[in-house]
Amino acid sequence: MFPIIDVRGDAWQRGLTHGQLLRARIHETFEFYQSHVFTLSSLDDGDIRSRAEGYRDIIAGFHEEHVVEIEGIARGAGIEPWKIFALNARTEILNTQIAECTSLYFPESGMQGQTWDWIRELEDLAVLLRCEYPDGRKCLTLTEPGMLAKVGLNNSGIGVCLNFLSSPQPLEGVPVHALLRRILEATTISEVKELVSQAGRGKTSHILVGDAQGNGLSVEFCGEDWHVVEHQSEYMVHTNHYLVEQAEGVVLPTSMERLERTRQILDASGSLDRDAMQCVLLDEKGGDNAIQCRYHPEASLGDLEIGSCATILMDLPARQMLIKKGPTGQFTFSTVSL
Repeated sequence: MFPIIDVRGDAWQRGLTHGQLLRARIHETFEFYQSHVFTLSSLDDGDIRSRAEGYRDIIAGFHEEHVVEIEGIARGAGIEPWKIFALNARTEILNTQIAECTSLYFPESGMQGQTWDWIRELEDLAVLLRCEYPDGRKCLTLTEPGMLAKVGLNNSGIGVCLNFLSSPQPLEGVPVHALLRRILEATTISEVKELVSQAGRGKTSHILVGDAQGNGLSVEFCGEDWHVVEHQSEYMVHTNHYLVEQAEGVVLPTSMERLERTRQILDASGSLDRDAMQCVLLDEKGGDNAIQCRYHPEASLGDLEIGSCATILMDLPARQMLIKKGPTGQFTFSTVSL
């Protein structure tokens, strides 16, 4: 099971607690990125620091409290703040072409989930971060140490999933991980739409947002543009290529195969419920093309191994997350409530 970390209070206190409780993991996570991942980009250490410090101002312009929380994390962990900004902007800094993650949402049952496919070493560093705000809002997110958020849900019944996309355009907008945390602070889908309109440019990713009442929002970010994906079926599903015709991007390897396989399973399913979602996300058909993917070397990451580090199902009406650590069926799901 992933460790569960509880943080409470205002932005500074949440960040400070996060940093103190995850001090060793935060240092290990940054050192791993610096020595094994950032080195694969065209940027040197000075470039990465400069980019990270620039993202501080970008995040501040979007939501100042996030800067306070990130600097609290740095203080608690005893690490330079720019390194925490670099972790939160690692998607934009890397801007690489990695096939990963299958996400889906069932409006009728309020079930949402995805695989989180990433580098093998991050499986044992990732945590579940449970945040409680002074006004009573709560959110739960699977994330990497030092990061504000990734996949998660909140006590308003809103859930969010993430898919990496690839676009040749420069990525100098609000980092997607900061936007994810802001979405988890929202109370309605309408509020989420407003947040996207404020921070939807300068990134390349897909977010899938759902709520307990059956409202879904699928948004593709493509450099300076963003597009809402109109789904025409009883479910919403996304992998790692653009579905909106006017979006220009790369179709990443395995993305088409996983999308087709997901639709195949769901179209043959009798009902769109927890069992159907688990059936999709644990599907191992297709080897390295599988939805539930075993670790295998990835050439574009210097042969670091990628696979399904976690599988997440979110029962939005029940405000519960069901989560499994590692690829394949080797571990069972654990249930975590808000």
